[in-house]
Amino acid sequence: MSENSSYSKIAEAIREEMGHGLVVGNGYRPRQINNAVGGSKRSQHIHNAALDLDLPSSENYRENRRRFYRVACEFWRDHGKGYKMGLGLYSRHGGSRIHIDTGRMWGYRTWKPGYAKQILDALR
Repeated sequence: MSENSSYSKIAEAIREEMGHGLVVGNGYRPRQINNAVGGSKRSQHIHNAALDLDLPSSENYRENRRRFYRVACEFWRDHGKGYKMGLGLYSRHGGSRIHIDTGRMWGYRTWKPGYAKQILDALR
């Protein structure tokens, strides 16, 4: 299974659980673009193995953001190992962007150890 089909399946599962569309913020980025936007030199975006997803605007934005983070963290907890999934949340307190990857180099992880558990605990 290619990384692209893996992250697409993850994104679709999160979208399905949310019950509405999501906005793709970033997918594949050539190295030059990745450098220009300040991306990591080890970014999975340059290997076409990552997506950044956002919520569309809505009336219940705060509630939807909390649910979006919870759904992403629960998916990572329950299914992430099988996909060798990486998960990052850009801003727990202001934004709504999540990063998912099926990194060839990094595998099952969050951006910080214990991050998904901290988020899930905070969102209860």
